[in-house]
Amino acid sequence: MLNCLTINNRQFQMVALSAIHSLMYDYQKAKVIFKNSNLIKYLIEINESFESENINYIRSGDNKQIIIRLKSTIKQIIKLLNE
Repeated sequence: MLNCLTINNRQFQMVALSAIHSLMYDYQKAKVIFKNSNLIKYLIEINESFESENINYIRSGDNKQIIIRLKSTIKQIIKLLNE
């Protein structure tokens, strides 16, 4: 799943992030595994790439909505990892 985050396809990343979020929320061992795999590093990199893309996609409604959802999911995952 972590490899899926590095693919430059936002919809694919959304599915991967949703799966990670679901696993972490429902399965405590997954939270530990993701913590140990430096998931936060990947999430920060993706979030930074969104910041630069957000400027380019500001007029594109579909891409803007995807980026907003991805950023929200990333924030939720980081919050779960820090608990």
